[in-house]
Amino acid sequence: MKIRAGFKFLCVLLFITITAIVTLFLMVLRFNFDALIQPPIDFLKPTQSVFYSYKSAELDELTLRRYGEDKQSCVIFFPGRSGAITSYEKSLFPLFTESGLQVFALSYPGQDGNLGKLKLTVLLEQVEYALEHISHFCLKNTTVFVGRSLGATVAVLAAQKWQPKCVLLEGVSVDLASVISAKVTEHKTFQNLFYSFIKYILQNNFEINRPLLDYLSKGGKGIIFHGELDNVTPFSSLKSRLIQHPNLKLFVVEGANHSNTYLKAKPHYIEILKQSVN
Repeated sequence: MKIRAGFKFLCVLLFITITAIVTLFLMVLRFNFDALIQPPIDFLKPTQSVFYSYKSAELDELTLRRYGEDKQSCVIFFPGRSGAITSYEKSLFPLFTESGLQVFALSYPGQDGNLGKLKLTVLLEQVEYALEHISHFCLKNTTVFVGRSLGATVAVLAAQKWQPKCVLLEGVSVDLASVISAKVTEHKTFQNLFYSFIKYILQNNFEINRPLLDYLSKGGKGIIFHGELDNVTPFSSLKSRLIQHPNLKLFVVEGANHSNTYLKAKPHYIEILKQSVN
C-alpha cells in the first residue's frame, strides 16, 4: 500500500511539474518571445564606425554602418538574430563592394555592442527610421535588400513599404511557428501538430507570404537561397508553405546548412546579386 501511494504521489508530482513547465513555455511564447529570440552571444565589435544611430525612448539602439564608395547601386543588409557584423565584414561585404555595390549594414538593439534588447514588436519601426536615412544615398530602383535568417523576415516586411528593386533572402522561414516547431521536433508529423498549436499561441507569427506577395505584385523581384541541410528553417517546411509567384526564384544549395549557405553558393550568389541590380 505504501509503495502504491508513493507511486501515485510521484505521478501527481510529475504531472504538476510537466504542467508548470508547459504553462511557463506557453506564457513565454505568448507574452515574452523576444527573450528566446536573441542569443547571449558576445561578438567582436565591428571595425567599421557607425554611420547612423537611432535610439528609441527605451534607449534600444539600432545602428547602421556603411561600406564601399558612393555608388549608384546599394545593398541593404539585414542580419540574423545574432548580428555578427564583424564576420560579414570579412566574408561577405568585400564581395559586395568588389562588385561595385555600396553596403549599408544594420545592427539591431543588443547586437554588435548596441544598447538595449531586440524587441520584435518595434523592430520594423526602428528599421524604417534607418531606411529613411538611407534613402538620401540610395535610389530604391537600384537597391537590393539582403536578409539572412531573422533578417530575411525583416527584409520582406520592410520591402512591402520601401519597394526596393529586389530582395535576396537566405535561410528564410515563412513564419515563426515554422522555426519553433522545427526546434521542438524533427518528426514531420509532430512538426505539423506543433506548428498549428504554436501558430495559434503566438501573438504575432511574422508571416511573410502576404507582404511578400504584395511586394512582388508591385513589380518587385524575390530571390531565395536555402540550404539543403538547414535544420533551423528546414527546406521541407519552406517548400510546402511558401507562395509561388513568377517574380520569385528559389535556389536550393546542396550540402549547405543554416550558417554557411551564402559561403557554399558564393559564385552563384554574387552573380545573381549583380544581375538583380542591373
